[in-house]
Amino acid sequence: MYSGRLHSSKALPVLLRAVSRARATVPHLHVFLAGSDSDQGLELRRLATEMGLASAVHFTGLLSRPRLASVLCASDAVALTPYPGENFGNACVEAMGLGLPAILSDNVGAAERAAEDGAAMVTPVDADAIAQAIVQLAADPEMHQRMARAAADSVRNRYSPQAVAPPKAVGVPLLGKLLALTGQQRSVQELNAALESGGVRKRVFCSEGTRRSPWDCTP
Repeated sequence: MYSGRLHSSKALPVLLRAVSRARATVPHLHVFLAGSDSDQGLELRRLATEMGLASAVHFTGLLSRPRLASVLCASDAVALTPYPGENFGNACVEAMGLGLPAILSDNVGAAERAAEDGAAMVTPVDADAIAQAIVQLAADPEMHQRMARAAADSVRNRYSPQAVAPPKAVGVPLLGKLLALTGQQRSVQELNAALESGGVRKRVFCSEGTRRSPWDCTP
């Protein structure tokens, strides 16, 4: 399962080549590509046909949230293997939260922590390496179950509201102050000072002009 834009930065042709190679060992393998067509939909359909994957690659288009959740719950794993430039990888974390093991490239921001938690296999953007991960996951049901449990636990322990909520609730005045500061392009020091004044010990703003997630920041 892949969830996200059909964009050249996502290295989806590499993923399709990996699926093609993995199907030599896992002939029942199918992949769902769920997302809007940014610039690669036609190319990916053509490539799937050329590789004999027309019946194995399913283009769902952009799905509603309930429908996406249904497709994710019917899937065995999530794959996000983009080129450099990928950010945190929200889509893969959402899927992991539903108990899907992940196959991630080392360009995904969440990859290192997911691997540490036993929830993901991390590969380079390489068709052979991705295919090997797919085959390994498909061939070992016990490993799949361990990773599925680890994926759900990882998301709950790291990214649930309970895990990331500050020790003191952020009230409306602080939120208004933050919005005002960000709209004025203020410095990172000022933004973090505003957080600290509201009792938030985790820094949300890590670099000039960039808002990052608290778990990606240096305390």
